[in-house]
Amino acid sequence: MADSFVPAREQAVGFPDTAAVSRQERQRVDALHQCGGIGKGQVVGIFDSGVNLDHPDLTGQFQYICSMGHCNGKDGSHDDRRPALDRIDRSPLHDTDGHGTPVNAVVAARRDGAGIYGIAYDAKIASFGHTAPVPWDKTCASLDAPCWTHDHAWGSIFDQQVDQGIDWMRSLHVKTINNSWTRTFHWTAGRGLTKTKISEMMPLSLAAFQTYVRDGGVVVFANANQGSDKHTDVEAVQPLYLSELKQGWLAVAALAQDGQIAPFSQRCGVAADWCISAPGEVVTGSVDGKWTFAGGTSFAAPYVTGSLATLKSLFPSLTYQQLRTCILVTADKTGVYADSQLYGQGRLNLDAASRPLGQTSLAVGTQTNGPVLPVRGAGLVLPGRFALQPVADRRLLVLDEFQRAPFFVKLNSFIRSRPAYLSFSDLSFPDSGPAKGIRASLHSWQNDQGYAAFGKGPELISGFQRMSPQGLPLTSYHLSEQAAGLTAGTSRWQFVAAHDSKRPALSGYGLSSTAPSAYFATGMTLSSKLPALHDSRLALALSSGLRHPLGWAGTGAFEIEGQAIELGWGQLVSVSNSLSFHLTGRLAHLNSESGPLLSFDKVLLMAADLSADMTVAEQTQARITFGREQPVSSAAAHLRTAQAVSSDGRITSSQIRFSTAELVTFDRFSLGLRHFTHNASNLGVGITALRDGFGQTEVFTGFSYNIQF
Repeated sequence: MADSFVPAREQAVGFPDTAAVSRQERQRVDALHQCGGIGKGQVVGIFDSGVNLDHPDLTGQFQYICSMGHCNGKDGSHDDRRPALDRIDRSPLHDTDGHGTPVNAVVAARRDGAGIYGIAYDAKIASFGHTAPVPWDKTCASLDAPCWTHDHAWGSIFDQQVDQGIDWMRSLHVKTINNSWTRTFHWTAGRGLTKTKISEMMPLSLAAFQTYVRDGGVVVFANANQGSDKHTDVEAVQPLYLSELKQGWLAVAALAQDGQIAPFSQRCGVAADWCISAPGEVVTGSVDGKWTFAGGTSFAAPYVTGSLATLKSLFPSLTYQQLRTCILVTADKTGVYADSQLYGQGRLNLDAASRPLGQTSLAVGTQTNGPVLPVRGAGLVLPGRFALQPVADRRLLVLDEFQRAPFFVKLNSFIRSRPAYLSFSDLSFPDSGPAKGIRASLHSWQNDQGYAAFGKGPELISGFQRMSPQGLPLTSYHLSEQAAGLTAGTSRWQFVAAHDSKRPALSGYGLSSTAPSAYFATGMTLSSKLPALHDSRLALALSSGLRHPLGWAGTGAFEIEGQAIELGWGQLVSVSNSLSFHLTGRLAHLNSESGPLLSFDKVLLMAADLSADMTVAEQTQARITFGREQPVSSAAAHLRTAQAVSSDGRITSSQIRFSTAELVTFDRFSLGLRHFTHNASNLGVGITALRDGFGQTEVFTGFSYNIQF
């Protein structure tokens, strides 16, 4: 460690500003912090030499403190009966050699506007001081020596201390423990290390580690500092001999300021499958209450341990062992980091670890492991002025494909403005008689005895309306370009069928007659006409798909289905040969099915149109239409949004209720002119204006030219 210093500004623990990869690393850390990964609600376990409790960046950061039997003020100590080795408090509650303070600061130094802040700056620490003076720091020269005696670093007293510390943290539900220390030797094949010999070396602590991992904990060990030509030390390599430890074990190599493995850091080697690389030359806190530049795998390890806590606060429903897998999978494996012998699974990448992996899905159940619908294809199409301010910033829960990690996405990211309501089929031209030959995309044939026609496109139904000698009282079905259909009949009967491959719910058929009859069909019922009474018409229709889901066009998870029962009517009043009025209307009862995220109340709609047809000059006719559609009953939409995800994957949601009256209120005005030539060909021009419930007006103009052969 270098001399203490005071940073010019508060900065994150990590590479100094002069380091080659400092800016990139800060961006990755900032990305994690900005999306909420700050360690809130997490407790990180740290085994070390104690800590300076009065360091300004560490005050208030300790949830639990324990060491060598002296836990949170309770007396007690394991003692090797050598009083000369005892301290006054008989435990390193305070930093005994200056190592523990900078390690603790890497994990959870406070973000208080000065000095430095840790990777998990909003987490708390469970500190267990377990280092002590010699002779406990002696190394074991040979595996043939009695390595479990008190003269060895892994002597019986130290073994008891580690065992006690692990059990203590497990009892507190601390799920990750940092170990920036080693008391053995680096691994080589020639040492003949076996599971049995490891068990003889650390019988109590090894059993405690096994229990800790089995209960879902993650143990992080520093690789040690004997140089990058050596494998990691025995502590970090244990899963090689005890495979059950692998799911909860991490070994950490240190990166120098150039982003490559530090010369002092031992490589990942045989621990490559559970090893990762992280900054090992960092600015951190110092034991004297200031700050320092420190180097060693001792500081790379807490960088990783703190990262687990930040990710846990971001993804509470994932376990620490799942997060361990996440950082290994998302580690940077490009360039030099592809060398697994040096870097293991690569360089820690907190930005990538905080982003979704694979395809994302919308959670539509009450648990993260419950039903989902793909995000792809999910969207809301709404009028441009739809008043979504109360709900646009509300959040929906999105899960990734890899581990169903939860992400919150604002509702407005799914919303896009509705395109123009009006199209050519909304123009109102005076009747020109049954169409013949070619009209738009419609082909037809008709005579006095019968007729037949085939059509395609969104104007299919309006085209059929013009060809039918009896007329169709319900004609406002909005079909797509893929819609195709046919109609046939006589002056008394008519049959209509349509299929829309893009909107299958609108596919259906209808039958009408001037004889007394009543008929309805599921799907799109174009007409079910009761007998014509003079100039009046009455129709009943049943549709299995909502034509107007209250003005809300949704796809995917936002799609709404339901049934509509409609009663349509028409009345023609002829004032003279040159002037007539036509009143049409419909009363519709919409009953929507509850969607996975969206539902509507039942609603009753009423629409009415008054048209006037007049002759304005020889061979020139005009049609003026006024119309209004509005709800008769009040209606509301209910949108389910996510508020939080618990550690057991339970999703807390709330229902937002908002009125939809504006969505189904429309005022219409149309003016159409048609001029006929001597051969019955005709030219029509028209204009239609629509004003929606938000006061937004839309105008559409167009012309039609029909040629008669």
